Amino acid sequence: MSNTVKCYRYLSPRNIGAFFVSTTFGVLGLNALCAQSGAAPQNTAGGPKQKINVKADKYSAISATGIQTLAGNVRFTSDSTVMQTGSAQYNYNTSVAVAPGNIKIDDARNTLVGNSGKAYYKTHDAVIQGNVKIIVRPKPGSASAPEGSMRREFKDPVTIFCDKVVYNWRSHIAVGTGNLTLKQVTSDGTRRTATAKRLVYYTQDERLILEGDVDAMDSKGQKLKGPEATAITREGAEEFRMEKGAVAEILVEDEDESGSTKNAAPPVDPDTLPVKPSGTPKPSPATTPPPPATPVATP
Repeated sequence: MSNTVKCYRYLSPRNIGAFFVSTTFGVLGLNALCAQSGAAPQNTAGGPKQKINVKADKYSAISATGIQTLAGNVRFTSDSTVMQTGSAQYNYNTSVAVAPGNIKIDDARNTLVGNSGKAYYKTHDAVIQGNVKIIVRPKPGSASAPEGSMRREFKDPVTIFCDKVVYNWRSHIAVGTGNLTLKQVTSDGTRRTATAKRLVYYTQDERLILEGDVDAMDSKGQKLKGPEATAITREGAEEFRMEKGAVAEILVEDEDESGSTKNAAPPVDPDTLPVKPSGTPKPSPATTPPPPATPVATP
């Protein structure tokens, strides 16, 4: 029999919210355990009420300092954003959830995972640290999008790796730092990798700003270096541009594969060379040599 408990807490400016519980009965006393939480904490921001849906396999009693420990398939849901972890502590006075182990945060546009993290429900901020991975999903496109396009199939074109990320799930803006690497596959199949010191990701605009020692390279061998870059991830409008004096390294296929310059001719301006006729030249018709002249007899 299931022992899952859903605890709904309403935050109000005057600390008068009620605590509601719905449960599928399986473990005696879980219903009463949630009811022991008392009144909701004060929302110092004075904003509208927000509902946090909390699920876990086990709940501890709430301490005198307002802290409750949750264990086993812990799941916090707020504003359609879900935080999942193996264990967590929730502070009812500060509205902060702490996950000491692996954490995953999901919303409609992003998935963030890491070794540990915190969620600040008053400010809608999440801080994740250690082997952070962010999977950025594009906005769903219309049914008229080309077959096989990332927009139509809702694939994951951008992945960000870093040591730490601060993500606000209300504004959908993320800031990543530490060993930052961005990997992208554009709609034409080009694979791009970029590193930097800091990243600011604006989800609504599908725009990423890379700052500090930006170093980018794509699968075609093109390289770019500079202090700042902008990456656009919108389907069909993918772009990666450098700002403020970038240095580029561009690869061009060399027609002379031998590499020898021993008998090379001096260079000539290509624009002054005669234009080669197109197509295959026709061979000249064969000509028959004239017969030898007949000698004329002298009388």
